[in-house]
Amino acid sequence: MLLLFRRVTWCQRVQLKQCIRSSHVTVAPRVRFAPSPTGYLHLGGLRTALINYLFSRKHGGNFLLRIEDTDRSRLVPDAVDVLLEDLDWLGLKPDENPVVQSQRLEVYQREVQRLVELGFAYPCFCSQARLAALRREQSRSRHAVKGYDNHCRELTEEERDEKLKNKSEFTIRFKLDPSGISGFQDMIYGQVNYDVAGHEGDPIILKSDGFPTYHLANVVDDHDSQITHVLRGIEWQISTTKHLQIYKAFNWEPPKYGHLPVLLTTGRTKLSKRDGDMSIRALREQGYFPEVLINHVLQWQEPIPRTLPRLIQEFSLGDLNRNNSQLQKERMLLMNRSWIAEIFREDHQRLVQLVRRAVGDRATDWSDESILKMMSWALPRLTTLEDLHHSEGFRFLWGTSEVCSEDVKDIGAIQLLSDCLDPVDFPSLPTYENCDKEAKHFIDLLKTRTDNSHVKCLKAFRKVLTGLSKGPSVSELFGILGKVEIQRRLADKLCELEKGDVERPITAV
Repeated sequence: MLLLFRRVTWCQRVQLKQCIRSSHVTVAPRVRFAPSPTGYLHLGGLRTALINYLFSRKHGGNFLLRIEDTDRSRLVPDAVDVLLEDLDWLGLKPDENPVVQSQRLEVYQREVQRLVELGFAYPCFCSQARLAALRREQSRSRHAVKGYDNHCRELTEEERDEKLKNKSEFTIRFKLDPSGISGFQDMIYGQVNYDVAGHEGDPIILKSDGFPTYHLANVVDDHDSQITHVLRGIEWQISTTKHLQIYKAFNWEPPKYGHLPVLLTTGRTKLSKRDGDMSIRALREQGYFPEVLINHVLQWQEPIPRTLPRLIQEFSLGDLNRNNSQLQKERMLLMNRSWIAEIFREDHQRLVQLVRRAVGDRATDWSDESILKMMSWALPRLTTLEDLHHSEGFRFLWGTSEVCSEDVKDIGAIQLLSDCLDPVDFPSLPTYENCDKEAKHFIDLLKTRTDNSHVKCLKAFRKVLTGLSKGPSVSELFGILGKVEIQRRLADKLCELEKGDVERPITAV
């Protein structure tokens, strides 16, 4: 059996690139992304969709979407709706309405009937018990051919008619041709040879419930949608000669095939829909940008991600890595932070809108200027905009008196801090641009009104305003919150403390 996951040598890589370049696209390609709604789109699926999208756009073609929902027992009810939302958010919009396989059952059944009439397919009456016993026997004997033993292929016409007359349950299997197609030119891996008839039994193409299997449905749908190039996961490479034999039986022109290597999790296992935290939906909710996910699945190594127009311009199948690649969550976070900083540099208005969307009603009272001031401080400290309201270090930004730390009991210190912000002694200054001057003036006033306790007061100042023992400096707090909000929070804490019986250990000099 062909080793499909072999490492590609330098010489082979050169030959493959020459092969890919020599088979340049001569017609506008029609490609498709064909997920199964048995779970949510994950990063592996994103990579497949993205490469199809980039290939079609690079060559002026069409990107189509197909919903392969024939596995009825594993369907996730909202998976299709979430998929459409994800693709729209990623910017990978299909050019035509989706093809839904469950709406095409009559088409598949008609084409299967045609194969039966042409002698390329036959009904199989084998029970699940017989098939299970066959698998056990093959496992014990290390039989060369795995799977079905083509038992029902040898039934006479009378035997088949008798079973059909008795309404025996059956599937339809395709007859593999031992002398048929056993190799093809993979657009990414080069020449691939696999004698499917010598290693596998005849495959089921129509199940007993009337639904097609992938092997039939993908061939019929690709033909009807006039698909010219199929770019799919490496797991389907071994089935391609099987599909090419089905194309030949129909006398249809097959598309060109290319297969993509496996995308591994951080634990070096194949990414699957069971990895819920790697779904696009989950990553979107965690605050990742679409540009970051798109560049990461393409193994982009620079901190600043590329835009879709740039990716389309630079795309080439010959540049794709043919070895398995591994996700790196740390690199994704670094790229996400870098992209936030890039937006801050290039588009203030967009950043303000993104922050407001991320934090919701918490930013209602914040001006655009205040949000930009806050972000200039927050940029080195966050990795996603969701950190602004989920991370402990940022909650003080949106707080009221609830953020005031309960362990601050020094009413004298709070009173003194509030007095130092009195308008008489502390005239209003334009904030942010003068936040360093405001902070220095505030500390100088505090020093003149205490003996050696101003450091303790400043610790209480940060604790009351942020609830943090370590955090923004006095100057940063003036720049982030502004004097008015600082006064309000101190007043709220003072009111809270005055309701209790608390001593005043710090007094003015």
